[in-house]
Amino acid sequence: MKLQQSDRVDLGRRGISQAEVARQLRFFARPPAWVTLDGPCTAGDGITQVGVGDAARFTRTFEAARLMGRCAKFVPASGVASRMFTALISARDRVNPMTRDALVLAADAGDADARQALVFGENIQRFAFFPSLASAMADAGLDATTLAASGSYAQLVEYLVDGVGLGYAARPKGLLDFHVTAGESRTPLEEHLI
Repeated sequence: MKLQQSDRVDLGRRGISQAEVARQLRFFARPPAWVTLDGPCTAGDGITQVGVGDAARFTRTFEAARLMGRCAKFVPASGVASRMFTALISARDRVNPMTRDALVLAADAGDADARQALVFGENIQRFAFFPSLASAMADAGLDATTLAASGSYAQLVEYLVDGVGLGYAARPKGLLDFHVTAGESRTPLEEHLI
């Protein structure tokens, strides 16, 4: 992640050193080992139910934090991104070869995952991650733009979701290129820090 001068100034104002930023980013790149869960959270056991009568108190708490500059924006991007790619991976596993024509046939036969994969393939160059994907594929001698234009999606999906390329299916959503701002792709984490 590239820190702009304004980022460094803001971090300094908050008392956060660049070494601390680097340490925290390493946790995203190499997260700690998984925890074995005892069971699901339920109301009263890990989940606190908030009553209607608590709304005013929570609103006051939020306003106090906001006025102190502690709450700027919320970027929802928690968890692993595998759910985002479920339909795409499912279509890849069932539609072979994974081409535009094969996906059209499967979608016309009622395959909802194939329909979603088709929309994805037809719009892949519009996603914020496409420059990173194209770069990873170019390193392997593949042309992502040509593959997308020809309707040959198998390698595009492989390099997007699997470890051979970007490995997005196993990465935290906060580290995926989600947004394009001023021509630059940014992750939710970067958006949150800016």
